[in-house]
Order: sequence, then structure tokens, then C-alpha cells
Amino acid sequence: MIAEAKLRMKGNERDKWCGLLTLLGQLEAYTEFHFADEEKWMKEVGCLMLEGQQKSHQTFRNKVHEQISVLGAEDENMLYSIVDFVEHWLISHINVEVVVFRQYSE
Repeated sequence: MIAEAKLRMKGNERDKWCGLLTLLGQLEAYTEFHFADEEKWMKEVGCLMLEGQQKSHQTFRNKVHEQISVLGAEDENMLYSIVDFVEHWLISHINVEVVVFRQYSE
């Protein structure tokens, strides 16, 4: 998703906006599925980090919605800011998941 958005952002204005909107739509659908699945699993295994993870998920949702709400047609920096935020957040989130899953899977 992110690689595709970055590639499109190198194109013309239409491609940049289409790339971002595509990314945001895919991201929203994926995160709702993933977050629900992850939180369900954490609850089932009695993970002590569930509440923190739920807060982290909600913070992510809020941040993405906040950035979408301030998008302006001329604000190319905001496009890059959103994609960078999503990319860094997901990498960090995945690294935490690996630790949690390992801990509760053993």
C-alpha cells in the first residue's frame, strides 16, 4: 500500500491525490479488520497489553482522520507527512506485535 502511494506521488497532481486517497481507503479498511482481529486475539489469550494496544489503535485512527480533515489541494507536504506517518507507525506497530505474539505464543 505505502509503496504504491509513494510511487503515485512521484507523478502528476492527479496521481498524487489518487495515490493518497487509495492509500487512505485501503488503510482504513485494513486497520479496522486488523485491529479488531488483533484485539480479539489479545483478549482471548489474556494479554496484559490489550488496553494499551486499544489506545494505540484509537490514537492511530484519530491521527489519520485528523490529517485527512486538514488536507488542502495545494498542500503537497501534507501528502508526504501522511504517508510518512502511516509508514513509521505501521513499522513500529508491527515490531511491538512481534514481541507480544512471541510472548503469548510460547
